[in-house]
Amino acid sequence: MFKALFLAAILAAAAGPASAQSIFDGFGEPEDPAEAETYRWKHAIVRQMRDHTPRLNLGHGRAVVNFCVDGAGRIVKGKVDKYSGDAQALIAASVVSSLKLPPPPPAFKAKLRGDCYWFQVSFWFQ
Repeated sequence: MFKALFLAAILAAAAGPASAQSIFDGFGEPEDPAEAETYRWKHAIVRQMRDHTPRLNLGHGRAVVNFCVDGAGRIVKGKVDKYSGDAQALIAASVVSSLKLPPPPPAFKAKLRGDCYWFQVSFWFQ
């Protein structure tokens, strides 16, 4: 526990930018009401990732996280696939694990059929 707090204090002391890349920017909201609701849900997830991403100076790098959201909005699976360094992977994984997601809209849940939906997000560190 002490080691985790010590690592968190060191990372917090090194203030520099890190950002989560939106996977939905530039497409615009669909006209279909069910698709628009799903679009807004996905954007809420991206906003939450941006809000939870700390501004740390870990050097240049990238971390790619894949995670699965179930019909209740819980993250049930996750994996850091590509990363530049252990610190970047740790921060990216902790951001994703800290998300408190709302349940997906009803139209989206109908498509899941008990499964989960996979997201991929890239974190860029500068």
